[in-house]
Amino acid sequence: MPMDELKPQLHVVSCSFGKDSTAMLLKMLELGMQVDVVLKLSIILDTKCSKEIEAKRQRTAYHKIFYV
Repeated sequence: MPMDELKPQLHVVSCSFGKDSTAMLLKMLELGMQVDVVLKLSIILDTKCSKEIEAKRQRTAYHKIFYV
């Protein structure tokens, strides 16, 4: 048996939460596809604004979202 078959698989989705990537993520969930991690890259220069946006996103998130 090849080594790759023994490794656990982690299903990671990179999502900007724009209309296209959000539609893709929702369709994946609708189809029952495995989604273990949703990654969102956020670059915001204003600290106050950044904290407010982060708090809002965390309140509305149905899956754990990791920001890098």
